[in-house]
Amino acid sequence: MADSKDTIERLHCNKCGPDTKHILVTTRTNSGSESYDEQYDISWTTIYDVFECCGCEEVMLRRRFYFSEWNDGDVIYYPPRIGRRLPPWKDDLADDIASLLEEVYTAIQADSRRLAMMGARALIDMVMLNEVGDVGSFGQKLSALQKNGFLSDKNRDVLDAALDVGNAASHRGHKPESKHVQLVMDIVENLLQSTLLQNVVVDLKNATPKRTKKAKDNT
Repeated sequence: MADSKDTIERLHCNKCGPDTKHILVTTRTNSGSESYDEQYDISWTTIYDVFECCGCEEVMLRRRFYFSEWNDGDVIYYPPRIGRRLPPWKDDLADDIASLLEEVYTAIQADSRRLAMMGARALIDMVMLNEVGDVGSFGQKLSALQKNGFLSDKNRDVLDAALDVGNAASHRGHKPESKHVQLVMDIVENLLQSTLLQNVVVDLKNATPKRTKKAKDNT
């Protein structure tokens, strides 16, 4: 429990999710300066802050770097703050797909957007191979997914757009905006979840009591 004298800041927590109260545990500051061309001085300061979340008690480090020639400072968190959380149904996926999904999220967390989109494209390809087999090109695989009920016409266009982002990152050095990365992941996760739903629908039907027919009156 935080004491009234503790320094408290609201910061993003990877476990709790939104911004939560964090206690400042300790701070360390390193500074330096030197003369440049004997005309003026330049200086720099690095501040390390260790925080503990008041909810889950996760500990993180914030590094702030200030340079006299910059207008703004540079702030980095360790571990990096997670902007997108792994879906709760991740553990229901096949092991190889779940493992790749985790790697994609690691790339997103590190802001390695090209790598994330290459991984997203690979995820789509793995799902298509698992569900319809190696039936040819991406277009043919998408058609097979449609035929097997995994995609509607509209969803095919959406998935095709996501594939194109991955292709552009792989072959044309395209670095998508963060908001587009999030959109692609929405599309990929929608496909992953749809395959899970297809696989559990039989179990769901079997677990649901059947409606009994009422006997007809003999009057």
